[in-house]
Amino acid sequence: MADYCASPAVLTLAIPGGPTVDLMSDQQGFRVSEVDLGYPEIREDMDLRPAGHGTIDFTRLFGARAVTINGFLISSPAGSRQAAWHVLAPFLDPGARVTLTYAIDADVSPRTMTVRAAQVAGPIDDPYMSDLSMGFKAADPLAYDATVQLGVVYPGSAPGRAYNWTPNRAYPAGGATIATLTSHGDFPVYPLLRLYGPATGPTVTETLPGVPARQIAFQAGFVISAGTWVEVDCRARTVLLNGDRTNSVYGNLAPSSAGWPVLPPGVATNWAYQATGLGTGSQLQVSWSDAFLI
Repeated sequence: MADYCASPAVLTLAIPGGPTVDLMSDQQGFRVSEVDLGYPEIREDMDLRPAGHGTIDFTRLFGARAVTINGFLISSPAGSRQAAWHVLAPFLDPGARVTLTYAIDADVSPRTMTVRAAQVAGPIDDPYMSDLSMGFKAADPLAYDATVQLGVVYPGSAPGRAYNWTPNRAYPAGGATIATLTSHGDFPVYPLLRLYGPATGPTVTETLPGVPARQIAFQAGFVISAGTWVEVDCRARTVLLNGDRTNSVYGNLAPSSAGWPVLPPGVATNWAYQATGLGTGSQLQVSWSDAFLI
């Protein structure tokens, strides 16, 4: 569909599993005049300074974010102004979680926010067009690159020294190759890990400069069978077999686990996947979307 304007380069609303509307297409009856991505609320965390003026400020986190899209309704190939209201109505349901995808300029990859309707104003005071303002609220205030990044780590033999003696016993495959992954956003992001079997007692280790290693380790007897996987959501703090929310294996984490892996912006991180009982298909997948302010 042709765009009636080059800026924003991309602006769509979509409900997962439901309708989508391209707000920049000239085939629908909404014309954008302003997009305000705002600035997130600040979650203030302060205590009074007990022995003097001022406060002790611990503030470090964002709260929700307000987003406003302004424009006007006109007749279009899709129908009248009221027909345009009908197209927009599903996205103005406060119970809907809407994916807002946008690129203000064409040289930046599209980004997404999950929003819900917060307010709408559309006075009808002209026979041919109506001003319209749609307000949304994003519980997660960050914008995420619409492209999901994926790093794959294959377990293999760890490098070592060669000896001219072979012990009379067999050892399962172990060790790990190293993958270097970097998020190029503005803020740290928690990745989604998928550990594919076969693997027994798997361990995922993330190392980066100046920070103690972060590690997700499973008990030595825990087995991921061939053809199955364990999904570790480092943000939601869930550990699910085959990604099934009814089948948590969180209780199989070992006490040696040390912190949930996180990808800081612009820092190269090294990832290793170690286990015994490895075979064809054994691998670790690390996926994430870079996080941005705008």
